[in-house]
Amino acid sequence: MRYRGRGVTVPEGFRNWYYDIQADSVDARGFMRVDGWDESLEMEKWCEKHKQNGAALTLGKECSVFLTIQGLRRHESGHHSETVVLVLGKWLK
Repeated sequence: MRYRGRGVTVPEGFRNWYYDIQADSVDARGFMRVDGWDESLEMEKWCEKHKQNGAALTLGKECSVFLTIQGLRRHESGHHSETVVLVLGKWLK
């Protein structure tokens, strides 16, 4: 099953991040993405804080998952900033 949308709840609170997570009955893998200078900085700080141990979060209003950060890609230009985080995890019951 594939979960796509916008809006995740992380330990620090609600974030307006896009997510695209492919899942089977146990594993989850995919990415989260954000556009904008301030939003990108916020996501990068979140990744730095949770890169060692991962974090539990809720996708939209329905799915709880524990994700570990596999990588981060940042694109910046004079007009645009985007951050994409590759994640791998497990569904929480």
